Amino acid sequence: MPANDLMHRIYGSGYKKIKDSPNASVYAYGTQEKETARIIRYTPFYGVDVLFNDIRLNTAETDVEPEAGLEINYCKYGAFSCTMQDGTSVHLSAEDFSAHSLQNTHKKSAFPIGCYQGITVLIAPSFSAQKNLAPYFPHIDYTNVLQRLYTEDTPFLLKHSAFMQNSFAGLYTVPDNMMLPYLKIKMAELLSYLGTQNNGTPQQREFFNKTNCSIVKSIHRFMEAHPDIHLTHNELAEKFGIAKTTMKRCYKTLYGKTLYADLKHLRFTKAAEALRDSPATITDIAFRCGYASTAKFSDAFKKIYHLSPSEYRKMCVRMGKDGLNGKDI
Repeated sequence: MPANDLMHRIYGSGYKKIKDSPNASVYAYGTQEKETARIIRYTPFYGVDVLFNDIRLNTAETDVEPEAGLEINYCKYGAFSCTMQDGTSVHLSAEDFSAHSLQNTHKKSAFPIGCYQGITVLIAPSFSAQKNLAPYFPHIDYTNVLQRLYTEDTPFLLKHSAFMQNSFAGLYTVPDNMMLPYLKIKMAELLSYLGTQNNGTPQQREFFNKTNCSIVKSIHRFMEAHPDIHLTHNELAEKFGIAKTTMKRCYKTLYGKTLYADLKHLRFTKAAEALRDSPATITDIAFRCGYASTAKFSDAFKKIYHLSPSEYRKMCVRMGKDGLNGKDI
């Protein structure tokens, strides 16, 4: 597929090519002052494109229409979600992998935490798989593997796959002048692996319908707005009309953290902001974050920021309110 057609199909309008070389093309979105996405495109074979994505958006839309082909995605960092043409919701967090037919495509992508780094592989029917890949693994019927994947109705999803992590993460360390020959080997390895996964091997599939995803996003917004309110899993599930187990699993898939771990993160992020930007007392801030005891709040805060709330506030004053970043919680 021509470069402009492919970029428009996958990423919509608004991109510009900022670099072109014999090995790769680099595209950017946004303005020079605020770049919102950067994509590096390699074409190891005719009919195969490998795209390295660095995206800092919440949503992206295209006018893509179903067509023959295969899309493969690997999430290195952040989170990615979309709803396929058949209504299936797919969600990737770090180290997740998915593959789906472009006949069952999506027009809107969401990035729940506002950032995403990952690799997209696009394979068109024009790719002569057997001719190009047989020299690497001659016993694999690549034509048959791709034909099954092209026509598979349900997206294929692997959560935290060690094999895919080893295969894809290493691509980020390959020098640019070695990338094309390296990608050719990786294509053979990837399709060989997918061939075994479609021969009766149990697949790790986890999909959630659009309604459940919408409910879980409402729960997340509720927790953001009311960090002082503590509800049990049962109470949240009842309040929002969703099965508890589905709620917990769907939340972890969408946001990459358990519900309570994310609530803790939201509470202490807001606590740090209040200490930095408002004159509120530590007792008031503790109460807003759901703590009846200032002492317990201070102990929990110190475990994250390595300073007591009062020490953190003093530090912010000295640093001009920039504050400190807590470790991941």
